[in-house]
Amino acid sequence: MVNYAGISCWVEIENSIATEYRVETFEDHRVVFCYIASELGKSFSVAWRNCYLPSASAGHVFMDGIECGGRVLACPGAAIAKHEGITDTTTVRRFVFSSLTVTDDDTFLTELPSHQKLGCIEVAIYPIQIFGYVPTVSNSSTLSEIKIHERSKKAVTQQIRVAEPRMLLAPQAALAHRFTGPPIVTFVFKYRPIDFLRANGIAPPLPPPPQRKRKLPVESPAGG
Repeated sequence: MVNYAGISCWVEIENSIATEYRVETFEDHRVVFCYIASELGKSFSVAWRNCYLPSASAGHVFMDGIECGGRVLACPGAAIAKHEGITDTTTVRRFVFSSLTVTDDDTFLTELPSHQKLGCIEVAIYPIQIFGYVPTVSNSSTLSEIKIHERSKKAVTQQIRVAEPRMLLAPQAALAHRFTGPPIVTFVFKYRPIDFLRANGIAPPLPPPPQRKRKLPVESPAGG
């Protein structure tokens, strides 16, 4: 997990914490960057913990630059906030690593502003003031198919979509709140296939396979 001033954040892929590579902190902008290895078809969630702010905080989540809701931590300490997908209050559609659709249609050569954050999972942590519980409003965020020109894809080959709806054990409620300041920190996880990370020296290479020991023939004693 990555940290900034007592606030921790991480990505869980299939309930296992993803290893972070090449972590960089930019104090002037209060941003922490790192890389994680993504795998097509696997679901994931983002989680964070606040052991720094003496008051409530909220984490707002962005997938490929699209706002996808978030979670509130009412007080600092050991509690963990986890955001696993888009909800309509009774169901949740989990975040999933998916293929990026590539085309040779030249009408897609123009790079849209929304494409600038392709391949990024962002969590912005804000200080907040809480007013009370309210019914959760359905999240209208959509993570629809993204199509880009093959010459524009650069290092990004994946995007984030959502899985089929899964029923929640109980309807969710939300905490009404307002920001009391700018983000304390924004965590940015750049997700890429592990082969890309290894090829670019971001993740360590695979260890070489163990060498087999050759068995030498045993000669029988002379005259045996």
